[in-house]
Amino acid sequence: MAEKEPTRSEARGPIPRWVWVLVAIVLVAGLVAGVSVFYAKTRKDETTAPAPSSAPTATAGGADGCIAGRDNDAKSLIEGAKKQAHTDEGAVGTAAGMVRWILQYPWPSEKEATDVMTTLSTVTDKEEIASSVAALRQFPAPDSARTGSITFADGRYVIESAEPDRVKVSVAGQGVADSQLTGKSAVMTLTMVWTNDTWKLAESDTDRTAEDALSNGVAFTGGC
Repeated sequence: MAEKEPTRSEARGPIPRWVWVLVAIVLVAGLVAGVSVFYAKTRKDETTAPAPSSAPTATAGGADGCIAGRDNDAKSLIEGAKKQAHTDEGAVGTAAGMVRWILQYPWPSEKEATDVMTTLSTVTDKEEIASSVAALRQFPAPDSARTGSITFADGRYVIESAEPDRVKVSVAGQGVADSQLTGKSAVMTLTMVWTNDTWKLAESDTDRTAEDALSNGVAFTGGC
């Protein structure tokens, strides 16, 4: 009897659960927003989306919602993450940066995704990294938008639990398509761990609704 051919993911290695959570969030968000993805990369030659006014006013906390700056590329994200302090706010800033970087269209290149996965996640196995990168790059393309992203300009975060080297946080922001707010929001819960003087992504889930996080969360000190 002929042996079953391994699938691409089986051949490369197991895929962490948090990667599938990200895939699910992108697909669900796309259905809600009316396009396959509603996250947009803010480019230097495009107009930055205005901050929404519908979210409730909140006192700004110490977490930065724009650690990768307007470029939002792998180099900027990694540099920004390495500057984050060994504090709850540092973990939150890195978490928001990861979400904003991953959920953008056009999707990051395979090299960029590999660099970020290797540097800012707890995955160390090369085959697992390759499988994760492949999964992240299989998100569907937008139906009608040229670009997509998430903005934390008026975003909120909720620290679910915190230990010195492990912080679980929910971050919520607004969707953007072609540099315009979509009127939709998204939330993701990430567990960050302090390893080698850097906050790294260990797990991802959806513990809260976006409405709850935006209503009860703390405002970022800066967002883009």
